[in-house]
Amino acid sequence: MKSKLRTEKHLDKLFGVMQQAGLFTACSSKRVAQTFDMIVIADQQIAKYKRMTKNKAKRERIDKAFQALRPSNVLSDSEACLLLYRQHCNELIVRAMRKQSLQAATKAEVLVMLANISLKAPMRHEAVVLYSMIFYALLPGKLDFKETFRKEETEQAAVLLKEMRHMLHVTSRR
Repeated sequence: MKSKLRTEKHLDKLFGVMQQAGLFTACSSKRVAQTFDMIVIADQQIAKYKRMTKNKAKRERIDKAFQALRPSNVLSDSEACLLLYRQHCNELIVRAMRKQSLQAATKAEVLVMLANISLKAPMRHEAVVLYSMIFYALLPGKLDFKETFRKEETEQAAVLLKEMRHMLHVTSRR
């Protein structure tokens, strides 16, 4: 825990020095601060999952997952990135522990893509259902209501999720 605080303080100090030196515009300054926040989140999530297992092989897979935790283009271009990044990390670490592929898009990546699509065109009903299901799962308590869906709606949404995970796969994640 002490090393995490040291890391956070070091990153804050580094960011402050870079800002004072005039190395950032307001936009790039925000991007760098967000990157530092993501580093801390990734470190916290890795530590959390390592504490949950004593299995040496799983702990090694968790450590190796760090490279896969880099946000994809879908997540890094999103303003909501930090709200979803922790969930993105959790999903990838769990996959790594289970020796599953890391290339398929995470639910967080699918959610951001659906949000982007919704700003450009009306979404099909199954896309709205999928968006709602992922939103409720990843961000519980952010809405004061939860819509329920019929079985066939959730089945269609599950098919769409599978398609989107494949469509948005990240080949650089291994």
